Amino acid sequence: MNSKDLWTNGVRTYDKSLGKMFTLRASVMWTVNDFPAYAMVSGWSTKGYMACPVCKEDVTSGWHAGKVCYLGHRRWLSWDHEWREKDKQFDGNTERRLRPREWSGDEILDQLNRLDFAPFGKTVSRTRPSTHLNWTHKSMFFELPYWSKLKLRHNLDVMHVEKNVFDTLIGTILDIEGKTKDTIKARLDLERMGIRRGLWMNRDSDKARRDLAFFSMKPNDKKDFLKFISYVKFPDGYASNIARCVNVDGGKFTGLKSHDCHVFMQRLLPVGIRHLLPEDVVKPIMLLSRFFSQLTAKTLRKTDIHQLRHDIVQVLCKFEMIFPPAFFTSMIHVMVHLPEEALLAGPVNYRWMYPIERLLGELKKTVRNRAKPEGSIIEAWVQYESLNFCGMYLKDVDTAFNRPRRNNDGGVRNEKLSVFAQSARPFGDPARGESLSRNDMEVAHWFVLNNCDEIMAYLDEHEEMIKREHPSHLVANKHRELFPQWFLTEVNKLKSLNSPTYSEELYNLAFGPIRAELFSGCHVNGVKFLGTARDDKLCTQNSGVHVPGGGESTDIDFYGKLTTVVQLLYKDRYQVIMFKCRWFDTNPNRQGSVKIDHGLLSVNINRTWYDDDPYILANMATQIVYLDDPKAGNGWKVVQKMDQRNVYAIPELDPTDNEVDNVADQRFESSMENDAETLRDTNVIQEPFQLQGVSSLEIPIQSITIDLGNLPRYEVPVGPNDESDDDEDWETESDDSEDNESYYSSDD
Repeated sequence: MNSKDLWTNGVRTYDKSLGKMFTLRASVMWTVNDFPAYAMVSGWSTKGYMACPVCKEDVTSGWHAGKVCYLGHRRWLSWDHEWREKDKQFDGNTERRLRPREWSGDEILDQLNRLDFAPFGKTVSRTRPSTHLNWTHKSMFFELPYWSKLKLRHNLDVMHVEKNVFDTLIGTILDIEGKTKDTIKARLDLERMGIRRGLWMNRDSDKARRDLAFFSMKPNDKKDFLKFISYVKFPDGYASNIARCVNVDGGKFTGLKSHDCHVFMQRLLPVGIRHLLPEDVVKPIMLLSRFFSQLTAKTLRKTDIHQLRHDIVQVLCKFEMIFPPAFFTSMIHVMVHLPEEALLAGPVNYRWMYPIERLLGELKKTVRNRAKPEGSIIEAWVQYESLNFCGMYLKDVDTAFNRPRRNNDGGVRNEKLSVFAQSARPFGDPARGESLSRNDMEVAHWFVLNNCDEIMAYLDEHEEMIKREHPSHLVANKHRELFPQWFLTEVNKLKSLNSPTYSEELYNLAFGPIRAELFSGCHVNGVKFLGTARDDKLCTQNSGVHVPGGGESTDIDFYGKLTTVVQLLYKDRYQVIMFKCRWFDTNPNRQGSVKIDHGLLSVNINRTWYDDDPYILANMATQIVYLDDPKAGNGWKVVQKMDQRNVYAIPELDPTDNEVDNVADQRFESSMENDAETLRDTNVIQEPFQLQGVSSLEIPIQSITIDLGNLPRYEVPVGPNDESDDDEDWETESDDSEDNESYYSSDD
């Protein structure tokens, strides 16, 4: 049944909750496709002087260095912005125009209805009249009665935009032959325009030479940058091994996939270029990296999007003052429209090509008869659907529906005390020579007692008693020394009195651990951690640990590396999983402990902290990544916090709090300056994402009932991961022409 019939007539469907039939109707929200397919489904050609499907005929384009380029991003600045009056720093002209107008669906439909398009066919001439602008045909989607009313009909694919922006940027700053936009044609174009004399060709008698531009790395700096990339490690399942794509001697990258570019742009580029390029070049690149990081986040806030809309205009205008016009391909230009689409449609994770490309990659693998690929795909898909359907009803067979997840942490436990109820599963033999002394076990047990929410009242009571009996400078030591035995005595009293607050778990905790076992790794909260002795041998990094400060250290974050996983065994088979870590000194009162540069935090791994108290509960740990800090030197590591797959940070709402805005108290801090202006990310309380014109509705979770019968639950992962996708690599031949440039590749 086609989409038009499904909207107008619908299909009769059975409603199990009501026990009767109803007419089900469906609509097409939008299309998700690469750039060539965008032209096919929308009817607007994505080539030529009017290639931007959003700006349409009002786009600013021109012929530069043998191809069409897209400039004029000062049009998005405020009317009184100082950059509008500058000419030589940009294209030689002042800018007095407003931003391009927005076309409604009804206006587009009215325009298409007035045009006469030639019929399809290979023998038909494809020369379009000037009145057609870039329209090639009327999209079939306009046959849907609601299509012209939609605010967003076709999505710009952020996956391909980010990849091609990265290709253009990294090829230019590394001056990679065949990839850089700073070519001889681009230099001659600057001479023709009479701007940026410092980038003109250097002529000696009858010879002309293209000197290295200030925005490109010198050969030695380029080699240092590639060496930095060659030592990069990421957590298991986060990204592929990007280090294998580096050719240090050849001075280039090979085999980078779309997701590699995604990780490179947001994680590695800001760290590696800070000390290798001028500050005026580094700042907009850093902000561009932050732009994509915020735009592709799982959670979007309205205030974030408004700030991104401001930042991307600043970045593009700054790029126009740095790079030659040949740099500004159509992919560079369409970035200015991405925040507007996010404001209309929300997070990009459900509107980009990653899941689609991976599905297409799986379908391509099923082709056995290249003469009839469609038949091979259909045959394999029928088998796949049949096995999946049968798998829903097989109980004693390992299927996709009952298979443990990637990092199985054992699931939810039934214990009442929080320290016993951790979702953690240790594994692996410890490093040779590892052991745990009785003193170490007491230190670990003291940490368990101090972080068990259910016995906080006992801790407070004993501390008050110690304060009355001992001087202030002895309180902490006496409290730590005497509390375990006092606590056991108090629990025994509860047991003898048959108190309702007594429990076997409480008694076993007070009795203390019987023994301890050591492991080299642990799955906790769906994340895999490894000790450094095992982790250092791998091409992944799973030993980084971060714990936010608590108690009197709420303003201090603790960063370290996991050394050993400790399992404290109590009576009646109760257990507590703990991490023994090597903590780095992050005390802000000590000089030389941490550095913050361009919003990046670096720690000195040669200076340690809390050597006598190295334990934490396993479920306290958040996984982070350490990258070498080439600017700070040996011994310094840049800390990067990671978003884990299928793990979402959902803010908690106090049932007694009616202030909904308090749900999203997120702060985004940066100190990026652009000359007298500030390319900044504001420190503001974020607002929950909400579409304009759609009222919010609160529904109690207890009132929602979903009857799936006997079907098992099945979660489909959405978003980028480390699986390889069929992508073009950096060895693909291409020239400088607009039509041959691999902006959006359907094979990507």
